Amino acid sequence: MRQPHEHIFLSHATDADGARAKQLLAAIEAGGRKCWISSRDIKAGADWNGAILAAVEQCSVLVLLVSPASISSTFVKAEVQHAFEHGKRIIPVRLVPNAEPARIDLRLKTVQHLHASADFAAAARAIINGA
Repeated sequence: MRQPHEHIFLSHATDADGARAKQLLAAIEAGGRKCWISSRDIKAGADWNGAILAAVEQCSVLVLLVSPASISSTFVKAEVQHAFEHGKRIIPVRLVPNAEPARIDLRLKTVQHLHASADFAAAARAIINGA
């Protein structure tokens, strides 16, 4: 059973994938699940790094938007590593067909992922139903 404070953490490359992350956020929250996203949930003047680490530690699942930008993001890699260190379930969501989750962290090689490049709505539904 989910605890009231648990949320879905959306890990993404902020500049490149921010619009897709907000689209996914809206779909997941419309489906009744709470999400955490840095652009909305870190308050002005807050310790940015500390807020992200705490949000990962408190999440029920980390949804990772995989794109060329997130593959090269040191921040995304740190979020994924922190999620693994805290035993969090990770759901990789490929935004483009050739974005390989294992390029972010090799441990993602054996984690089932979702393809969102063709049907973003279906990926959102799968997250709502499985997270």
